[in-house]
Amino acid sequence: MFKKIYLAVVLTLFFGTYLPAKESKSPKPQVLVLFDNCGPYAVTGKGYSMLLQNLLGHFDVKIISKPASEYTAGEMKKTIATFYIGSTFAALSYYPEGTDGYKGYQAFYKDVATSNIPVVWMNYNLQYLEEAWNKNNWGNTTMAQKLGIKFQYTFPVPYNRIKYKNTELYKGVVPFATPGANLSACLDEGDNRYACALELTRIDIVDSNKTKVYATAYSTIDTAVQETPYITKAGNLWFVGDIPFTYMSEEDRYLAFADLLHDMTGIQHKEKHLALMRLEDVDARTELSDLAAIAELTKKKKVFFSVATIAQYEDPFGIENNGVATSESLAESKVGKYLKELYDQKRIAIIAHGYTHQAGNIQNPYNGLSGDDFEFMRVVENEGSSYSYLYPMWNDSGFYALLRMYRAKSILKSI
Repeated sequence: MFKKIYLAVVLTLFFGTYLPAKESKSPKPQVLVLFDNCGPYAVTGKGYSMLLQNLLGHFDVKIISKPASEYTAGEMKKTIATFYIGSTFAALSYYPEGTDGYKGYQAFYKDVATSNIPVVWMNYNLQYLEEAWNKNNWGNTTMAQKLGIKFQYTFPVPYNRIKYKNTELYKGVVPFATPGANLSACLDEGDNRYACALELTRIDIVDSNKTKVYATAYSTIDTAVQETPYITKAGNLWFVGDIPFTYMSEEDRYLAFADLLHDMTGIQHKEKHLALMRLEDVDARTELSDLAAIAELTKKKKVFFSVATIAQYEDPFGIENNGVATSESLAESKVGKYLKELYDQKRIAIIAHGYTHQAGNIQNPYNGLSGDDFEFMRVVENEGSSYSYLYPMWNDSGFYALLRMYRAKSILKSI
């Protein structure tokens, strides 16, 4: 020990302060996400970018997200891939020529044309890239000559299915409509299914040697609609015929897009098929034998799972207790004690699913019972089992929500 201290003192005297060498870490590869933020639906671009960033969290990358209008020349050349979300139709028309926003888009178009960085282009505005490319003759070529594709136009026809790896996927279909949901802009497919993302931006493939079609779009509503490319790789450009986050469901074309992200980013890894298991609405009155049976099965299968708990059970009208009002903390129940045992064994994660999962001494909309009613929204049930979401609870605020979750956390910590 003395020798180490002495050596440090000597090194300090001759070379300055002595610090142990740090391991150098390579910087994470960068991914750039660009989106439209103009027009009457400007906010949707940022929303879609957040969904894309969540999805890109699958990879160990640094994600930079910004409006396409703020793009600077050469920016995408620092990335392994750049994504553009064309959420505003005719986005460039919102920026007069010569403005900073116009220049930002033009700089982006030029870099797409003159670099070999993978660019994933979703939905609208491919015509602006083609027009600027052909006009300026970037790289002494046109878009069609280099990429083998041309912009066609956006079709407002009922494209409602995607074929990917010989699998049929929904294209923005609501497979189980919630009673009372506004589906006026959707087409009824029958069996409580509604096609809600019918548009498709189409391209013409002029040189199949320079392109590869990974997924196609077609219609089961109008069989006269021509099957056409949906996800296409053309040179360094990946083109996706719409935004795959709109009206996505468990069987949606979103799955094809997510699967191809490995090819789009160039990041490959060992294939894994993971799932998240979560038990819902577990409270002090949950049947302990049912919980134990699930825990025993997951132990045999070596499955770690999460438990969404209702920390404070409330039954103000005695629905489950012969008309006698009941209130019980999870921390004071056998269920809570059992959850603590599982948690200590590192077999479960415990999360707060609200505080009481109901709204005091009112029917909201059913019976005031924890797990049956809504906690943060005032809701009534209409004829035909549809809901009307009237308004946030009367004392709604950030502090109100925080206070309820704080109370839930306090109970869970005391289990």
